[in-house]
Amino acid sequence: MTELRVYTIPGIPVAWARAVPNGKNMWDSQKNIKLFYGLTIKNQHNGEMYKGPLCLDVTFYFPMPKYKKKEWDQMRNAPHSIKPDNSNCVKLLEDAITGVLIHDDCIIADTYSRKRWADEGKIVFKLIQL
Repeated sequence: MTELRVYTIPGIPVAWARAVPNGKNMWDSQKNIKLFYGLTIKNQHNGEMYKGPLCLDVTFYFPMPKYKKKEWDQMRNAPHSIKPDNSNCVKLLEDAITGVLIHDDCIIADTYSRKRWADEGKIVFKLIQL
C-alpha cells in the first residue's frame, strides 16, 4: 500500500444531503459546498487523477462547543458521537473529490472514517493506493 498525499479542508464538516426534484430537474442544495471542497483540494493537488483501487482514510474534526469550555482538555480528539452521521460526511467528501482527484468514486475500495472533537473544524484525509 502506498500513501499518496494528505489533504486538509478547513471549516466545519458537512453531511451529504439528497438532491431534491424541482420540476423536471434535480436541485442540489450543496453545490456550493462541493465546489468549495473541490477548489480547496485542487489547490493542494498538483498531479493527475488517481487510479484505483484506493483506500480513503478520513478524519472529520468538529469544533468543541463554546458552552463546554471547561471540558475542552478532556474533549480534544475524543470521539464525536452526535449529528451529522459519519457515513453522510463521507458521501459528501467522495462527491467532492470525484472529478478532482478521481474519475469515479467507485474506485474507493476501502474507507476508514472517524469523527473527533477539535479546536476548529476541518477535514483531513488521505488516499492510499491498494
